[in-house]
Amino acid sequence: MKWNFTEPTEGSFIFVGADWLGNWAPANHKQIRGHNLLWHNQLPSWLTEVSDPATMAEILAFYL
Repeated sequence: MKWNFTEPTEGSFIFVGADWLGNWAPANHKQIRGHNLLWHNQLPSWLTEVSDPATMAEILAFYL
């Protein structure tokens, strides 16, 4: 459920894998644990291409 998989293109969300896991885990008596949103090597490429600090702050504020 890392950002580069759930939003590979800005504004285009894909939760199929996360939804599957979210349904499978409780049905199989398993727990789900989260992962930090910002991780240096698993960010979507569109985010790593942002060079303007103000734009980056806006993007991160949206998610945080």
